[in-house]
Amino acid sequence: GPTDFVFRHNIPHKDHLEGRVADVVPESTVNCLREQLSYSPPDYTHVVILLQEVRTTVLSLLLPGHVRLRAEVEEILDLDLIQQQADHGALVLQRLSDPEIRTYWTQLTFVLGLMKTDMVNFTVQSLRPHLLQQAFQYEQATFQENLLKQTGSGSMCLLLFILLVSK
Repeated sequence: GPTDFVFRHNIPHKDHLEGRVADVVPESTVNCLREQLSYSPPDYTHVVILLQEVRTTVLSLLLPGHVRLRAEVEEILDLDLIQQQADHGALVLQRLSDPEIRTYWTQLTFVLGLMKTDMVNFTVQSLRPHLLQQAFQYEQATFQENLLKQTGSGSMCLLLFILLVSK
């Protein structure tokens, strides 16, 4: 029924464009990171951009009551501090191989996607009673409005019956 409705996390098929893009993006990310980090001194621009995306996504998944958790995420992913460390050569990153970076990035984006899907389902579930009530009120008002537009004694009797039942 309508109460069983849930969004599912989409895993694109490799033969479709979306699936090919899903394969290319982590590879491009790894290539860009490898190139920028190989400079002397390393360029952390892409690292900061990726961390900003992760931070924004994680923060968007938190509810207003998650004050302490929000503060922890903001402290751990303090982009101003990370940028200052990068600018002054003080940012220390663990050296990972290209396959490790690709694996971590793919897994991270997959988990964040699952979290987004879960949050959408939670929001829909939370709003469902309100939405059903609004839909019922809309349908009732529309039905009554259409009955008023019709003429004839049968319509008036039906309208009176509906008005009595709805009270």
